[in-house]
Amino acid sequence: GDRDLDVAAMVAGAADFLSKAAITPAILERAIRYAINQAATLASLEARTEELARSNRELEEFAGIVGHDLRGPMHAIAAYAELLERRYAGRLDETADQMISRIITSVGRLDGLITDLLVYARVNGPAITDGVADCEACLDAALAELDSEIVRAGASVNRQALPTVAGNAALLTQVFANLVGNAVKFCFARPPEVYISAAEIPGGGWAIEVRDNGAGIPPDDLKRVFVIFHRGRGQAAVQGTGVGLAICKKIVERHGGRLSVQSVVREGTTFRFTLPKLKSSVQALAS
Repeated sequence: GDRDLDVAAMVAGAADFLSKAAITPAILERAIRYAINQAATLASLEARTEELARSNRELEEFAGIVGHDLRGPMHAIAAYAELLERRYAGRLDETADQMISRIITSVGRLDGLITDLLVYARVNGPAITDGVADCEACLDAALAELDSEIVRAGASVNRQALPTVAGNAALLTQVFANLVGNAVKFCFARPPEVYISAAEIPGGGWAIEVRDNGAGIPPDDLKRVFVIFHRGRGQAAVQGTGVGLAICKKIVERHGGRLSVQSVVREGTTFRFTLPKLKSSVQALAS
């Protein structure tokens, strides 16, 4: 009967349907209008998605062109300043030597800023819905990249087992590198201690924490910690551009997760980010 047909339609995945016995002209008109509206909404959504994708492509292309065009004259300035330093160090007065040194330092910072801006532009994109990322391997790669900084600071990195998740391994390596790197940099009074752990989230997903014993973040700065270019009080003496945490936030959000922070001044900071679990079929293939 109609009830059996209704059940069969729902099992087959129908979002909306009409049983013959229930059709009247008014109902049929409403159903047609509903279908037309749904089709129009879907078409509008697809158009907006395509527009966003096009915008992201243009932003990335623009960033690449600007980065290239800025780097040419910047490297020329750096080369001439270094030439002046080699040829005339000690032959000019002390003020001139300091000015040349500041030019070289400022150009180095500008180069780092351009690099970070290019990365920030390139992490824009659609949601990451496929791929497999072994967080253990991602952390290994990040620690290898930070090895000299960790040794120089006398830092210790303590880690628990990390999961394999749905995601992009290269981007998640960047998240670990930024968070662990910050933990090592912003620890002034004692050797840095970094703790990395993971826990399952009830209902699905993983939560990964990167905790340190560093200087902590004042409450006023905590509100803006993920804002691009924001550098908190007391950070002026530490090398950086204020882009790294904004990049981390974008990467985590592209994975469908959330990046948050808790901090106590002079005690330390904990960054926590969530990631999706692998689907069971993909998990079986990964293992």
